[in-house]
Amino acid sequence: MAPHTANALARFLESVEELSLEQWLRIADAALSVDAGTTAYQLAGRRLDAAIAERGLGLTSWFVRDAVDTAVQEAILARRIHHRPVLSAARAAREAVYRAAMALALRDWLSRPDYDILSATCRSSMAT
Repeated sequence: MAPHTANALARFLESVEELSLEQWLRIADAALSVDAGTTAYQLAGRRLDAAIAERGLGLTSWFVRDAVDTAVQEAILARRIHHRPVLSAARAAREAVYRAAMALALRDWLSRPDYDILSATCRSSMAT
């Protein structure tokens, strides 16, 4: 991974750590409204997974997923929320943010449409 890409990924993950529960829920709404079941999203996800494997970024992928998981759990625990709908929404947001982060890490190896579809749910939703 190029240094500029690693720096961009680090900045993205730092911003993820600062997300409030409300921002996580906005990301979940965006992810669910995009319909992650669409063929284009599924194909982009498969190409992302293939790029992770081809570039030997399995460990990076694990670290990114762990950082995202930790951030969403901290947002939920900070508010002491245990409602099933919120936890379900958090799962959708977590997956969307993970895919956006890995798309950023692999931006040079993904097509522009794949990058756009994988990162779209986070663009406006992460703004404060």
